[in-house]
Formats: sequence, C-alpha cells, structure tokens
Amino acid sequence: MKSQTGRSLMMLGIVGCFFLSVSCAKSESPPAYQPLPLAPSCLPEQIPFSDIGEGRLVFDRIGPEGNSYEDVYVIDAAAGTSWKVNIPSVMDGPQVSPDGSRIAGVMPSYTDSLYDVFTIEIDGTQPQNISSLAGQDRQPSWTPDGQRVLFWVMNPPDIPLYIQTATPNPPDRAIIRTFSLQICGPVSVSNDLRAVFLWNPGWGQWQIFRMNLDGTDAVALAPVAPTGRHYYSPVWSPDGTRIAYLMTEENASTGEYFSLELFVMDADGHDVRSVARFNTDADGAWAGWNDISVCWSPDGTKLAFNKKEGHLSSHIFLINSDGTGLVQLTSEPGVTDRSLSWSR
Repeated sequence: MKSQTGRSLMMLGIVGCFFLSVSCAKSESPPAYQPLPLAPSCLPEQIPFSDIGEGRLVFDRIGPEGNSYEDVYVIDAAAGTSWKVNIPSVMDGPQVSPDGSRIAGVMPSYTDSLYDVFTIEIDGTQPQNISSLAGQDRQPSWTPDGQRVLFWVMNPPDIPLYIQTATPNPPDRAIIRTFSLQICGPVSVSNDLRAVFLWNPGWGQWQIFRMNLDGTDAVALAPVAPTGRHYYSPVWSPDGTRIAYLMTEENASTGEYFSLELFVMDADGHDVRSVARFNTDADGAWAGWNDISVCWSPDGTKLAFNKKEGHLSSHIFLINSDGTGLVQLTSEPGVTDRSLSWSR
C-alpha cells in the first residue's frame, strides 16, 4: 500500500529482517522456543490508568532507533500496572484474546513454513505454534468467544483466509475464502460472526468489506479510497453495531502520511462520522501491516489508536467514540507503539 521510497530505515536490525527478508527465517542457529518467566518491566512513562477504565491494552513497541525491536507490552487498567511480555522472538501483529489471557501473533518458525501464528500466555509463557502452513502466515485475530483464530497466508497467487481452534494441529482448520491479489491487516469478527477487513480486489482499489464468517455475502462498505488516501484497521464495536477505521492522506513520492483521520460508521456502511482528524509528521515509518491501528474499549465507549509523533515514532491515544476526551496514553520518546488490541 505504501511506496518504498525513502524507507531505508525500515531495514534496521531485527525488524527489517523479520518483515522484509524471507532469508532471515532460515537461520542456521534458530533460538529455542522455551517458556520465559514474566519479568515485570513497567513502561518508563507515566500511564493514565484511570482514563483507560477497564481491560488490558496490548501493543507492540519498537525502538528507539538504536534498538530496532523491543517487545510486546500489556497495560492492565484495573491493576494499574504495565509489563513487558518478553516474547521469545520478534512478534508481528500481537492481538490479545477477548478474556485477556493470551496473545496471538506471527513469529519466524525457522522452518520451511517461514512465518507462523503463535499463541503465548499473557505472562510470556507457553508459546505454541498453531499454524505451520507453507507460506507466510499473517495477521491473526480472535473470534469474540476467544476459542478460534483467523489468519491469512501470503502464498501468491492465492491468499487463503483460515479459521481454526487456537491450538496446534487443530482438527477444525478450514479455509473461509481464498482471495485474489491481497487482503490487509487483521480480520475483525463481530459478536454475530461477521468479518470486516481490507481487500484489494483490483490494483490500487483498497476497500473496506464485510463478509459472513462462512465466506459468503462479501460486500463493500466504503468506496475505493481516493488517490493518495488509504484505509486502515477496520474493527467491529463490541456490540456489533458499528465499525471504526482510520484513513490517511499520503505523500505520493514517499508514501508517508501527513494526516490521520478516525471514522466510525454503522454496520451497513451508512452514517459515516469523523471522530477526529490530525496532521502528522510524515517522516519515517517501520515496515509491516500494523503501523496504523485502532481498537474499541470493552464497553464500546472509547477508541484507542496510534498516531505518528515524529521520526520513527508513534504513540497511543484514547478518545471517546463521539470525539470528546482525547488523552495521550504513551509518550516515551523515539519509540513506535502499534498493533493495538483491547481485552475485557
């Protein structure tokens, strides 16, 4: 979706290896996937826990620039604390389970399957490879009951979307639908089992689609994004009546975005409302499908999203769904906070 011009910094360290280089997955000395004990490491900045209200907010933190990959973090609103999960490898697109007990994400498998979906306990223990499919398994998400995981596989020319129980070698693994060209980001599932996601049915034609979880009745909820604009991270509200998403305006020559707008629309694509719009610093971005993301609070009254705050830096903000009460949650200089998800 983005131009690669001016993005040499994306190749820094492990992040560049993980996202951009297939060869890195074939390490001659792969690390052992052993459960790691929880080592509490509160975020260095002061977090306004009372503004969050409830649940666990999970996100990926990269940087600062000299430390190109850091880890996955948890902010526990009720406990008033935060901790570093200590993922045993680089994890892309972490998503917390609805009950806040596990995280699903993509890690290198160091086998011919390249990148697989793993689950790990919220304290960093018991990592399990639950996919092991040929190709690059990408962007897992949970069903609302927390029992199953969806993910898609980058295995051109086909992009199959899978659903399965969140365990290794599941007997119920099935392909929901096989897409042409490309889908993007995690697939969000509503409480009445409908999926919403980004799909590119034709070159340069990214749209927001809704689909039944059996793969039928795929309908576009939004028109093709205008030239220079892109949709990101459509996600269902907890009650299944609304969808939030982000749209950027981008520099045509660099692919970096200079404005970010948060929208909410009804489940049928009607009554589109702008919640907030921001001008941003268009310098620098990390690789990945998850640089720009939004999620709902468990009670559906708030939205958390990440916004660029400077060179290779973005932070998490919280806003009421009606556009009031903007609060900045993270503020550590020089880091990128992204891949937001929020449990009960």
